[in-house]
Amino acid sequence: MKKDNINIVLLKKDLRLQDNQVLYEAICSKDRTLLLYTIENNSSAGFNHSKRQIDFIKESLLNLNNILKLY
Repeated sequence: MKKDNINIVLLKKDLRLQDNQVLYEAICSKDRTLLLYTIENNSSAGFNHSKRQIDFIKESLLNLNNILKLY
């Protein structure tokens, strides 16, 4: 049985296709691509996010999803 390759891309800050070379190369390859994004919420490490920041992240991910539908 043939195994398919899969690209796994962990998204951190570069949530726009034009800013993320690794993401761009992954989706341009013939292999499937799995995107992962996690919001770190660790107040002791200084990772508190305001509602405005969370809304921006959500909007950025939705925009990225819409762009990736073209591929």
